[in-house]
Amino acid sequence: MGSRTPSTPKPGTERIRRKKEAPRELNVRFEQGTGKQRIERFGRATLTDTTFRFRTGRTGDQGADFFVHLDYDELASVVLDASAVSLTLTTTEGAVYRVHVGKHAPAWKDYLKPAPGELALFGVTPKTRVALLPLPDSDLADQIEACVPGASAVPDDTTDLQMIFLGAERKEDLRSLATHARRLAPGGIVWVVYPTASRGLTEDQVDKAGAAVGLQSGSAIVLSRHHEALKLFRVA
Repeated sequence: MGSRTPSTPKPGTERIRRKKEAPRELNVRFEQGTGKQRIERFGRATLTDTTFRFRTGRTGDQGADFFVHLDYDELASVVLDASAVSLTLTTTEGAVYRVHVGKHAPAWKDYLKPAPGELALFGVTPKTRVALLPLPDSDLADQIEACVPGASAVPDDTTDLQMIFLGAERKEDLRSLATHARRLAPGGIVWVVYPTASRGLTEDQVDKAGAAVGLQSGSAIVLSRHHEALKLFRVA
C-alpha cells in the first residue's frame, strides 16, 4: 500500500485549477507620442470588450485629469515590445501610445482585438465578389456596402459571384432564386434575409425554395429579434 502525507489529497479528490485570467484593469505608465513630443503619465488603464481606456484621475494641485479612450477597431497595430512587459499601440490615424503593463502585457495584447464583426459571420471581406440586393435589414445592407463599395450596383448579368444577399418577405420573393443560383461561382452562396415575424415566409419555405433550384441549405444566422439569414449554397 502506498502512503500519503496529511497534506496530500486523496486520490480522485484533486481539484483542477483553471489558469487565472489576467486582470483587465491595472495601474500603468503611459506614454503618448514619440521623440521630443513624447509625454509620460501615470494612471489607471482599463480594457472593456471594445475599448482601451486610460486616465490619470488627477485634479486640483496634482493637475488636470487626462484620459484616452480608443476603440479596438481604431488600432492599426498592437506590438508586444521585446521586453514583453509593454505594448505599443498605433492608431489608424498614426497616433502612437506605449503602455507599460508589466507581466500581463502578452495577455493584454490578446485582449486588444476587436470582436468579430457581423460581416465576419457571413465571410464577407473587401475582396468578396458580392451582389447586394434590397434587404429588409438596412443595418446589414449598410455594413456590406461599406465593406464592399458598389455591391448594391452590381449589374444583373454579372456571374461567377461568391455571394448574393437577397431580401425576401413573401414566398413570391423567392422566385428569383433560380436566376441568382445561375450567377454563383461553384461553392457560391445566396444569403436570404427575411423577417422572422413574417407570416408569409418561414425558414422551411426558404430551405425548400433553395432545394428546388439546386441550392443546399446551411447555417442560419439570427441578426436580431426581427431578422434572420439562411445560407443557401451551390455545390462546388
